[in-house]
Amino acid sequence: MSKKSLLIIIITAIVYFIWLIIWGAIEFFTTLNMPISLKIWSIIGVFIYSALIIIEVLILMGKEKREETPVKIKKVVCGYCKTKFDVEDTGERPLEYVCPNCGNEGFLKGKTLKGNSIFIECSNCKNEIEIFDFGERPLEYVCPVCHLKGIIND
Repeated sequence: MSKKSLLIIIITAIVYFIWLIIWGAIEFFTTLNMPISLKIWSIIGVFIYSALIIIEVLILMGKEKREETPVKIKKVVCGYCKTKFDVEDTGERPLEYVCPNCGNEGFLKGKTLKGNSIFIECSNCKNEIEIFDFGERPLEYVCPVCHLKGIIND
C-alpha cells in the first residue's frame, strides 16, 4: 500500500510541476486574460507540495514503526545430539531449524518440553557441554567440539 501511495504522490507532484510550466508558458507568450494567474497557481502549489511532503513523511514513519518488531529468541534442544541452542522464533509452527552441532534438521512444534539443562565434560576433549536432560536413559549426546558420541546411563 505505501509504495502505491508514494508513487501516486510523486506522479501528482510531477503532473502539477508540468502544469505550472505549461501555465507559465501560456501566460508569458500570450496575452490571454487567464482567470487564475501564475502567481496564485504557485501559491496553491506551495500548499500542495507541503501537503504531499507531510503525507510522505507520515507514510514513511508508519513503515518504520512496523519494521521495529522485536525478534523473539527460542531455546531449542536438538533431538539427535541433545545440544541446546537459540533460534529466531517467527511464531510459525512447525518451526524448522538446523542444529549447529550435528547439522541435522529438526522441527519445533507447539509444545514445550520439560527437563533440565545440564553441563557435562566431554571425556575426549574435556570441553564443557550444555545438554538437555529429559529424564530418558540412556541419554545420548554429541560433543560440539570433537563430535564424540557419548551416553549417560545413570
